[in-house]
Amino acid sequence: MLRLLSVLLLVIGSAHAAPLTEREAEGFITVLEEMKVYADENEDVDFDIDLDMEDDPAGAMDMLLSEDGKIVFMSSLAERLAGHPEAGQPFRASVKRNGFSSMESFGEAGDRFMAAFMRSEMSKGELKDMREAANMSDAELQYVPAKMRSMLKRMSSLADNLDAVPDSDLAMVKKLKPRLEALSEEE
Repeated sequence: MLRLLSVLLLVIGSAHAAPLTEREAEGFITVLEEMKVYADENEDVDFDIDLDMEDDPAGAMDMLLSEDGKIVFMSSLAERLAGHPEAGQPFRASVKRNGFSSMESFGEAGDRFMAAFMRSEMSKGELKDMREAANMSDAELQYVPAKMRSMLKRMSSLADNLDAVPDSDLAMVKKLKPRLEALSEEE
């Protein structure tokens, strides 16, 4: 029984750590492009996805990072948009049209893409700084707002997760980065 459990944990762990495929990365960017066109054509649709870092930093952090420091923003966004009263149907159709079997698979691919993008934008020194923030002394922590202290550990775990991004994911992001940047430049 223990052997079976070990095999299952290995399979689950390796499936979660699978590198991005070109189809996933291309599909992810295409969905974002299609939803940008939808948003531009439907300016009256409210896409308010509230990340209230000031009043609810823990809630905002939960939408961005899992407890173990993995990026979950795109999964969170996919879940929220799928149920959106106006944009949900076009979003779900775009996800399906671009080769994703589910909203969850789109969110997971998006999370991996965004982790690779974030890693590509950060130096080793910045990752080290994130880790060090989690190891502040009690004297240093007294100057950190209480709401923010619980997030420091996640930042250290995020740095570890970003360090573990596969080189193939970084290469995929580098290839598609101009398309991602074009989405933000048009705003």
